[in-house]
Amino acid sequence: MLSKKLNLSSESGSITAMLVVLFVVLIACLAIVVDSGRQLGAEVNAQDLVNQAARDGAAQLVVGYLRQGQLVLNQTKAVQAGENFLAASGHPGTVWVVGNTVYAKLNYNIPTLFSSIFGIRYLRISAIGSAVDVSGIGPN
Repeated sequence: MLSKKLNLSSESGSITAMLVVLFVVLIACLAIVVDSGRQLGAEVNAQDLVNQAARDGAAQLVVGYLRQGQLVLNQTKAVQAGENFLAASGHPGTVWVVGNTVYAKLNYNIPTLFSSIFGIRYLRISAIGSAVDVSGIGPN
């Protein structure tokens, strides 16, 4: 029988290169999953914060008009109440009033855990909410 000599020198190190590429792809997938999940959670939290800040602002009514059965918003107190709520949450934001509607806006960054390996250091979180104070549960 003839013995055959195998020449493996042309493929030496190919497994190592493949494993390195596979490892980088797995780390990239991990970064996407973990950091995207954190971003989604932070955006839900930010939306809750701006909605509550707007509700706090919309609750700032002028007492004199309220006793007469009218809803009149104290715009200065509404802005203060909303901004105080956001500041107390640890994420200062902006609150403004248009008519009887109170708006709240929040922008901040969260640091990434794994995406920083690929140069992405922060993820931007932003949310806008609004509220109007209403009287009763049905038509007046």
